Amino acid sequence: MRLRRYAGLGFALWLAIGVCSIASGHGLTITTAGVTLRNGNHLMLHLQYDPLRMWHKVNDGAGGAPIDLGRLASLPDAEFEAGYRAIQAYLREGLTVRAADRPLTSPQFRFPPAAEFRRVVREGFMRRVLAAKQGGGHFHEDARHDYQSAWLDGFLPEGSESGELELHFPPALGEVMVTYSRPRSWTLRPDEGGIRLRFAVAPPGK
Repeated sequence: MRLRRYAGLGFALWLAIGVCSIASGHGLTITTAGVTLRNGNHLMLHLQYDPLRMWHKVNDGAGGAPIDLGRLASLPDAEFEAGYRAIQAYLREGLTVRAADRPLTSPQFRFPPAAEFRRVVREGFMRRVLAAKQGGGHFHEDARHDYQSAWLDGFLPEGSESGELELHFPPALGEVMVTYSRPRSWTLRPDEGGIRLRFAVAPPGK
């Protein structure tokens, strides 16, 4: 594991991430995490990960042969649902957020239903089959079409708004690209000339 620091608008993100290889020339093929802070204390994290890699790391064991997409797509319902529950449990335990060294208040994980997870896997398998037939086995489409989502949201503990935000990503996610934002919104009323809005492009302190 290694630490990387991401600073943004008074917050520092310390990210514990594992290392994996990145495929070149075929678009982004690593885990992504979009972190958004709204209203000063409501944090939302949207995770997108490779379901095949995650399945192997969580369900096949370190010494087992990785499952292929076709086999995963055709697993019996009971086995598939049990494996997906294991992935959810892994993320619930290993994906954590702390603010000023304190956990989020009222954290909630959300996962797509097992049927949606299976649909993503099956459609990804069919795209690869068709691409192999049409292009001689080379698959150039953005692999992130096959990625699965998970969400975590909660509230920063009272008094932690000016402290550091610490995220921990479990090793099965591999390398993670994180984006962080604190969006601002306005409700504007037009006059006879319409609406004109002006604000600084750079965040405060830049």
